[in-house]
Amino acid sequence: MKANPTYDKIIVEEIVVEKEDTVNGIYIPTNSTTLNDSFKKGTVVKCGPGRQNSDGNHVPMCCKEGDEIMFGAHAGQQIKLEDNDYVLLSEQEVLIVL
Repeated sequence: MKANPTYDKIIVEEIVVEKEDTVNGIYIPTNSTTLNDSFKKGTVVKCGPGRQNSDGNHVPMCCKEGDEIMFGAHAGQQIKLEDNDYVLLSEQEVLIVL
C-alpha cells in the first residue's frame, strides 16, 4: 500500500464477523444489543508516525502494523484504497489492542 496516514491516524482492515446460524440455518438473536453491534475488530494495516504533545515532544502510537484492535461500531471513516475497503481511525478511537 502506498498511502501513509498522517499524525495519529491508523488504516484498519475490518474483520467481518458472520452471524452464527443454527444447524437448520435459522438465526435467533439473544438480545437486541450484542457485542458485535457495539464494537468492531480489525487488523492495523498502516500507522502514522504519532503526534506531538503540548510540550512539542513526540508521542509514539499505541499500536503497530499487524496488531488486532477493537474500536467502536461507529468510529472512523470508511475509505477505499486500491480497490479494498478500509477504516481510517484516529488513535483515540482505538479501544483495545489485542
